Amino acid sequence: MTTEAAMSSTVRATAAEPRGRLAYLDGWRAVAVAVVITSHVTGFRHEPLLLKQVARWLPVGEIGVLIFFFISGYVISRSALAEIEAKGSFSQRAFYIRRAFRIIPPLVLYLATCLLLGAFGLVDFHIGNAAPAFLYVCNVELFNNCVWLGGHTWSLAYEEQFYMLFPILLGFFLLGRMPFIPHLVFAVVFAALPLFFPLSYASRLDFPLIYCLFGMGFLAARHQAAVERLLRPVAGWLFVVAAAVVLAAPGFMPWPVLYNNYPLLFVPAIPVMVLCAGWSFASSFFTLGWLRYLGRISYGIYLWQELATSDLFRTRPLAVELAAVAGIVVLCAVLFEVMETPLIRLGRRLAEGEPAGAPASARGT
Repeated sequence: MTTEAAMSSTVRATAAEPRGRLAYLDGWRAVAVAVVITSHVTGFRHEPLLLKQVARWLPVGEIGVLIFFFISGYVISRSALAEIEAKGSFSQRAFYIRRAFRIIPPLVLYLATCLLLGAFGLVDFHIGNAAPAFLYVCNVELFNNCVWLGGHTWSLAYEEQFYMLFPILLGFFLLGRMPFIPHLVFAVVFAALPLFFPLSYASRLDFPLIYCLFGMGFLAARHQAAVERLLRPVAGWLFVVAAAVVLAAPGFMPWPVLYNNYPLLFVPAIPVMVLCAGWSFASSFFTLGWLRYLGRISYGIYLWQELATSDLFRTRPLAVELAAVAGIVVLCAVLFEVMETPLIRLGRRLAEGEPAGAPASARGT
């Protein structure tokens, strides 16, 4: 890992290192999950009333999660394009193995813990709630029995549906590889479920907005050099403007406007905001070591914050809920070191065809 003094120069060097880990994106992951937690803590408590003013972020469309969607599309696309450039091909098998070892074990542990708490009567959660969360269909109204503790996996469902479709489209359009028809049909149907059966509380813009952000991630990765040449000279100003559009303006706008067409501005604004942070004065903040580490464990934090902000703690004083949030951050750091990181490395070795006992890869997760 680079030292703090070298972090800023590392961010600027990553354009020539497509397989390298972009330091500032980890900072953005931390900010995104903080926005999610802020909206959950402020938006669902009965007191103190002052928090309701902060909760104006809530109806915007889960801003923190939308940032994650763009980052996911961008990072996955960079990795896939780098593989094609290096090997002249792209392995769907390896892609799915890496994703499975990265995403599934933490989710299983979280859901199993909630089921155990439910069995003791501490929370309202049972197998009928866990099943749709585990199957990644909590963004489909037909299967929306996920309740609070599983409800946040609607965003994971969108990602898994995208991951199912992405390698097929990539292989067809970039490599001229004809897809396996049953796989294609399943992926298309799976990805289209939330379009035809949207959540009752979802905006009509959710599906197109989310897939546009995935697509913008791919375009930014595909045309990275051109995008950087265009944006870098004015990256500081663009970052300020885009951040105002995404993070500040919604706090001063009436709800009907936010629910209607305003979120369409997020399609250009979120990519510009995220990318320009790495090419401007903001990079010094987004590459802070502690912030980057929180970003690296943000998947676990996103999963477990739902428990910390559930009725188990929400009905107690605010200080108790905040302590629960702090506790899950510590828990997620431990889980990342002792469980997630070894499994990520194992998944990579299996994806690359190396023996399971081979030395761990030195690349970042």
